[in-house]
Amino acid sequence: MPTIGPNVMPPNHHAGIAHPTIDWFLFRGHTLLIKKLTLSYIELSLVPCPLSLFPCPLSKDKGQRTKDKRQRTNDKLQITISKPMIYENGLELKSSWKTLLQQFQVAPQAGCKLLLELVQAYSRGDRFYHTLEHVQAVLNSLDSLKHHTENLPALQLAAWFHDVIYDTRAKDNEEKSAAYAVTALNQLGIPINIIDDVAQIILDTKHHQATGNNQDSQIFLDADLAILGADDIEYRFYAQKIQREYSWMSREQYRQGRTAVLGELLQREHIYHTPEMAAKLEEKARLNIRGELNVLGMKTGYCPFSQRAEFAA
Repeated sequence: MPTIGPNVMPPNHHAGIAHPTIDWFLFRGHTLLIKKLTLSYIELSLVPCPLSLFPCPLSKDKGQRTKDKRQRTNDKLQITISKPMIYENGLELKSSWKTLLQQFQVAPQAGCKLLLELVQAYSRGDRFYHTLEHVQAVLNSLDSLKHHTENLPALQLAAWFHDVIYDTRAKDNEEKSAAYAVTALNQLGIPINIIDDVAQIILDTKHHQATGNNQDSQIFLDADLAILGADDIEYRFYAQKIQREYSWMSREQYRQGRTAVLGELLQREHIYHTPEMAAKLEEKARLNIRGELNVLGMKTGYCPFSQRAEFAA
């Protein structure tokens, strides 16, 4: 569990509020756990965008400030943030975007404007897994597989755009994300062949099936599904975040829908296409999926860090 920093209040906390010596910890599930609590009440003002990527001024309108939920337990105050707030590797992500666009001699101002739009989209309050952290994870996986790729820049651009439109109530997210990418990349002057590849890769993520056995699409799908082969703890956080993105569903609706998706993946002869990913993650991914399916089949709460009914499967 990485620390934000001992004895330090998070950025943009309310001025004038005295605070004790506090250790702040950042959970993957956007939770701050405060130890050594000596105040009975603390109000945080955090903004729903990556603070380390772009400075975000505190709104003067209290109605716009992020609401948090507080629960006092065992002399500790647990604050569960209702929106993803901080992306710790923001500068690294910004640098990778800048490097990517330099290959196409994109005007810096235009690239920065589009980056701001992407950051805003991936920082929406209804996202918990499909955030900038996921974009970075896909980029990292692509980097490890780059010696197999035919068009690495197209894959990297697809990583940035493949979930830019994400509404769990909709059925056309991939089509809208692809259309958004085509429009945005055309405005940047990206070559049409690159844009076409980006759009096709994004569309292939709808059912996680590569069109015509396209090698680059297969590589991207492996990178997108790498989380399935994560260690036990990381996989539980992943499952929790997915569940939160569908918190509008009833427990039974979510259980049935999630079971169908996971069951389809498990029935495939291979989850991963590339030899490296198959050797490294295939067995663990199947174990993780079977484990989640077992829990879902019990019709009991799956979320390991929440007792809220709407987050249970």
